Formats: sequence, structure tokens, C-alpha cells
Amino acid sequence: MVSKLKNIKIENFKSFEGQNTFYVEELTTIIGLNASGKSNLIEALSILSMIGRDTLLTNALNNSSKVTLPIRGEAQGCLRGAKKTFGLGCTIEKSNGNELDYFIKFKVEDNDRVFVDEESLFELNKKKSNEKSLIYKTVKNSKSIADISVEYDNKKRGKNPRITMDRSRSVLSQLDENRIETNTQLVNFYDLIEDMSKKGENSFNINDIDKISSKKITIFEEINIVRKVLNSMFILNIDSKMIRNYARRDNSQLTYNAGNLSSVLDRLYLDVRRYKRYTDEKSLPIGITQRAIENLKERKKAWDRLLATIDIIPEYKISDLSITVTPAPYRDVIFTCIEQIEDKNVKIPATSLSDGTISVIAITTAVLTYPDNSIIVIDEFDNGIHHSKAIKFLEKIQEIARQRRITLVLTTHNTTLLNSLKGKEYNGINIIHREKESSNSKIIRFIEIPNYEKIIATGGVGQAVAKDGLLSYLEQKESDIELPDWLKGL
Repeated sequence: MVSKLKNIKIENFKSFEGQNTFYVEELTTIIGLNASGKSNLIEALSILSMIGRDTLLTNALNNSSKVTLPIRGEAQGCLRGAKKTFGLGCTIEKSNGNELDYFIKFKVEDNDRVFVDEESLFELNKKKSNEKSLIYKTVKNSKSIADISVEYDNKKRGKNPRITMDRSRSVLSQLDENRIETNTQLVNFYDLIEDMSKKGENSFNINDIDKISSKKITIFEEINIVRKVLNSMFILNIDSKMIRNYARRDNSQLTYNAGNLSSVLDRLYLDVRRYKRYTDEKSLPIGITQRAIENLKERKKAWDRLLATIDIIPEYKISDLSITVTPAPYRDVIFTCIEQIEDKNVKIPATSLSDGTISVIAITTAVLTYPDNSIIVIDEFDNGIHHSKAIKFLEKIQEIARQRRITLVLTTHNTTLLNSLKGKEYNGINIIHREKESSNSKIIRFIEIPNYEKIIATGGVGQAVAKDGLLSYLEQKESDIELPDWLKGL
């Protein structure tokens, strides 16, 4: 079992007042009315996806990057009201069942610069009633604006050592094995000198130095787990207009807006052609290993899976995709759909494709090309896709995601799609709504609504969402919910 993201914590972020918890399942569905806070939640996920990387927080929150989802309102727009700080965090389940509890609080200055105000990582032992043990935590030091002191567990009795870190980046991105072990060895050496001084000794045993050098700190496994899980989160907010333009040929992953979709498809298509060429030859070309052939074979499978998945959308069969490349020196690319219409192959370039077809190709490409164990967040999953096709498309995407151990997080207004959810999929439904009096955004799990089973029985989740976004159920007491005659008494 690999480590698994269990939930996300949001504190005083944009429309969210206080601390809210967003629960993540294998299929996680975000529903809510317009302006409820769904987009704010997705932006919070986007910020968390950048925390584990060596990125200046000021740059991350002020949209310096062109490959991550822009934060509306930038750093100042993240604050709730007159507050100067906001917090984000997560809970991650380890393979042994224990949980890692990570939290970071950001401080936004008037000049839009962003610093770490607080940050911590603890492990909860599930076998010992959630006994909490420190991995690391920041210690406030009013003397320094640029630096922050970090206390970490060195797995020894007595006082934990501290290390000074840069406040302009997350501690999570800075704590590496060499830095911690060097600091720990220095602290241990100073302790040895101090102990000698207390005993009145003026020399030490060389074996004591060897012991200091050989001791290893074990907190890196937990730090790397959190970093890896957060780095595996990808936000997909498809921009059909950008996809209809030529893209620069490169080796990058699919961007947040899928603007480089043609480039990603081009690279996949080239690998398919290479695989066909190599397997047609009697012997492998010089420099091409069997492992390389196996990798190309997997790319060929991904291409075939892509064609099989996108074929469900249009009225006519999509038999293939092709790539058009502009002449040197630019070598820009754009993809074309090849449809079978009355026994003829008709080429339809991306410039002429519908939003729905583009969306299906982009989502399928993301699920097939992002690394295994990724967390893919898809805003407006069914945008432009007819209700009758959306259910089948989700089933196919879920099938791919399960095989590649990918977690899907999606937003949708599609009542038909919501009505199709069943069983464990109800656990992943998160409802975002605004409180009437305070206008604060709140998150509630569907399965936490009183008598949620009755909502399913009286028409389904989609039916209730179509009525008023489930607000009437969120605001009613359990006894106020009216049931049909055939359900009364059950």
C-alpha cells in the first residue's frame, strides 16, 4: 500500500472562515451552487501542490509561474477579510496505518510578500489512540524577519535540536537529509564538549566522534512522504481556446490549462511510431535496450486506450489522431482527429473541434500520462459533454485511474452524473455552500447530512442538487425532512 491523501485542511482562506476539512477518496466529487467556494477550494489545492517544491512563496501566490493555476486576487486575495494569515494542511495515511498531519500558515505582508508564519508535521499513531509525535515544527522568533527556527525530533531523549531556515520558502521543501544530519552532528558535538566541560575532562574518546557521525535521523521518510504526495497533485482547468492553437514542441507534462495538449500528444504519437518501427525490425537498433522497448510498448497501450476512450463522445467514430508539424525552425504542433464518416476518413483539426471533444481528449490524456499514484483535480469535469455521454466517460476514466492508482477529484453540475454515483462513491461527495448569515463557505460531506440515505432514495443526489444545491437538506433538522409515503416507516 502506498501513502494516501485522506483530507485537506483550509483555514481562513478566501471565503472559508475558520478551519474546514475537505475529504479525499478514490473518486472525490465537489458540488455546490455558483459562488459557493468551489473555485477557492481548487486554488487551495493548487497552492498545496507547490508547497513541497523549492519555490518562493511570494512567487507561488502572486502568479509568477505560467504552468500552475493562477490564484485569483494573488496573495492578498487569499486572505479572509482583514486577517493577515491563512493556513493550509493535509492528513496522509502511511502504509502502516499511521497518519501524518501537516500544516502551514502563511503570513501576507502589505507589499504582497509571503512568509511562513507557522509550519508543523506530526505523526499520529493509530494503534495508540492517535498518540501524537513530533516530526518538526517552527518556533517563533521575533528577532528575525527573514529566518525561522525549526525544532525537529532527533529520536533522542532530552531537548530536541533546532535549525534555522528561510521563511520565504516552506520548511517542507528545505528539510533535506544532508542539512539535518550535519546540524544534528554539530549539536551532538557541542553536547559532547559541554558534557566534557562539566566533568572537567579536556580530551574525548575517538569512538564518541564515530558514534556521532554514524547516527542516522529517521524523520526523512515522513518528510519525503508528505512532499511526494503534495507534488503528485495536478490541477486541470481546461482552456479550449488555448488548445485550439499550435503548441511548442517540448517534453513537458500537460499544463494546468492543457494548452500544450498537442505537444503531449505529439510526444506520445512519436513513441508509438518508434515502437512500431523497432518491433518491425528483426533485431534491436544499436543503443536501444529491451527495457526501452517495454517503455515504448506501454506508451503504445496508452495511445490505444486514449483512442478507445475518446471514441464514445462524437456521433462518428474517431479512428485515430494525427499530428501536424510546422516547418523548421519553429516545429510547432497541433493535433487532428480522424473521424470515420460514411466509410471515409475525415480530418478535423483541433481548431474546429467542439469544447466537449477537446475536454474529453485532454482529461483522458492527463489520466494516461501523469505518473502513477497521482492526484488529478479536474474542474468542470463534464464541461461540453452531453449528459448521456458523461456517465460512460466517467466510468472509462475511473477504470484507467484504478489501474494506475490515480485519485480523481472533480467538480460537476451534472445531475445525471451525480445520480449515477453509488456505494463507496458517496463517501467522496463534498458539498460546498455559503452560510446565510455569515456568508462563510463551509464544506460538508454528503454522508454527514442527517438521513442522507433518504436523499438517495427520494430521487438521488443529482435530483437534490438540481433543486437548490442541497441547501434545504443542509439547513433542515433531521425531523424536518419530508419523505414520500412509500418511505415513511422504513
